[in-house]
Amino acid sequence: MNSTFTQNKIEAVQQKLSIHISIDKLSRGLDNYHIDIKLSRGFSSDIRKLIALLVSQIAVPKPKHWDNSRGFEKIRESYLDIMTVLIHRVKTDLSADEISLLQFTPIKHILKSTRSKLDDEIKHVNSRLTEHRNKGSSEALATDQRLFWLKKNYDAILYQINKTIFNQLRRVEERQLGAIRSQYLGEEYNYCADAIINPLLYTSKLSALPLLLREYSGWSWNSEDSDFVELNGKVEAFFSKRITKIETKSIRESQNPEALEIHDDFGGLFQVQSFLGTAADTKSQLYEDFYWLDQPAKIELLFDSKRHAKELSENRKDLGFRIWWRCRSEIKELKKTLSAFSKLLRADGVLPQLLASHYMRKSLNPLIMELVDLKIICQFLCGHITSDKLQSSISGGVKLNNE
Repeated sequence: MNSTFTQNKIEAVQQKLSIHISIDKLSRGLDNYHIDIKLSRGFSSDIRKLIALLVSQIAVPKPKHWDNSRGFEKIRESYLDIMTVLIHRVKTDLSADEISLLQFTPIKHILKSTRSKLDDEIKHVNSRLTEHRNKGSSEALATDQRLFWLKKNYDAILYQINKTIFNQLRRVEERQLGAIRSQYLGEEYNYCADAIINPLLYTSKLSALPLLLREYSGWSWNSEDSDFVELNGKVEAFFSKRITKIETKSIRESQNPEALEIHDDFGGLFQVQSFLGTAADTKSQLYEDFYWLDQPAKIELLFDSKRHAKELSENRKDLGFRIWWRCRSEIKELKKTLSAFSKLLRADGVLPQLLASHYMRKSLNPLIMELVDLKIICQFLCGHITSDKLQSSISGGVKLNNE
């Protein structure tokens, strides 16, 4: 691929996105590592009340649909207030880098509060179960079923509650904070909104099936981290071999063992190390490079054959016949690469479940997804199990029909 038409695309695709922020001037807490931050009482109170309300509505087999508009409004107002005050501090005592880190404070607070509230609910039900069993109460069976359901649907509940809250934050980011951030921090910090409102934060683990099926695709029947690592390695090797003019960087890179991150009270670094490798120490410097396979827009730019054909047709006269013909051949090669990639996924037995999980997110009846295990639905859509097997997995005598 060496024509000007495709070379411009290659140059655009191979430009990596680098994030490097310094936080060495922020004061450390008692352990001389963590940064102590105090959130406004209003925001903390609003979040606590909203999470308690959402847990009561969502952490039940048949979720309740109440009007939460007032609670959502209060969260949006308090979030906008604390973030606006924080960003404006770039004019007084904080750098843009420091503000970029501190913006994650309310996000971490929400995630910890959601999980804490759900864990408290499970502890409460477990305590009730022990009490009923000690008394020989007939309510023990129902309480045991409640406890089993909560544990089984733990990540689905977390996902729904966090997504509900983060959707409110996204509204604020898109309608108000985006312009404020660009004005005071600069365009180079626009990545902050995507990092803050990130679906990967919604569940307790990155391989949770509710997260994969609703936001990405299901790469494994059992949601094993190792399945992703193995598949991703094959994908990286494939594109590295097929597209030699663009660097394909592995997401798992070895780090200097003397400079590894050891403080991780929220568990995030330990969650991702099976995917990304061990994390470098980030006490004073945060840095990350995102290559083309990490950025969906770059992948689309490289492989959108319809867009390429349209642009090629529009520029045919300017390119001349020889260059036009060469570009046309290069576009065909990219299409062949996509076809070969599809064969790789199919040979690995992954393609049907990827397509099935994508269909589930777009088209499946929400009621069915409440009644049937997500993995069972995906297996049925892939043709791995029969409708009788699907029906037998549904408890409570609910019957499926063909509609």
